[in-house]
Amino acid sequence: MSEASPDRLRSLLGSDVYTQKGRLRSDDLLVRERVRHGLGQATTRLRQLISQWRADQAPSTLIVHHVSNGR
Repeated sequence: MSEASPDRLRSLLGSDVYTQKGRLRSDDLLVRERVRHGLGQATTRLRQLISQWRADQAPSTLIVHHVSNGR
C-alpha cells in the first residue's frame, strides 16, 4: 500500500491548512469574519444611540419651535 502524498491528502480534505499559505488564508478569513461581526455590532449600537438621541431631542425642539411661533 502506497503512502498518500500531502497534495493527495489536501485534495481529499478539501483544505490546505497544513501549508503556510493555507494557514495564512485561514487566519485571514477568521480575522475578516471577526471584523465583519464587530462592525455589524458597532453599526447596530450607533443606530440605537442615534435613535435614543433623537427621541430625547425631539420634545425640546418642538417646545422651542412652538414658543418661537407665538403659540
